[in-house]
Amino acid sequence: MRYKSNAMQHIQLPNDPPAITSLNTFGRQIGRTNPTMWRWRQIGWLDGIVNIAGKPYITAEGIKKFVARAAAGEFSKPPHAPRRTSGASKQSRAVEVAS
Repeated sequence: MRYKSNAMQHIQLPNDPPAITSLNTFGRQIGRTNPTMWRWRQIGWLDGIVNIAGKPYITAEGIKKFVARAAAGEFSKPPHAPRRTSGASKQSRAVEVAS
């Protein structure tokens, strides 16, 4: 089941992007850091990566594919709430601290 998230739906890119863009530049355009772009590349979320002289670039087709997948909610995760501890364990901790 996919959950809808608005996190990636605000991406505004030029209508006619260049044929190839630096991965770092693309990351800045969508408001993500270089380590995040590296992680996304490692887990396979970014396609169309080309290595030129040791620097990663992304193709226009790769950008369009990523934006389409993000708009479809493919990268969203279900909400995660922390576990609640029972009231009894909170009380026992308070007694231990007070002692």
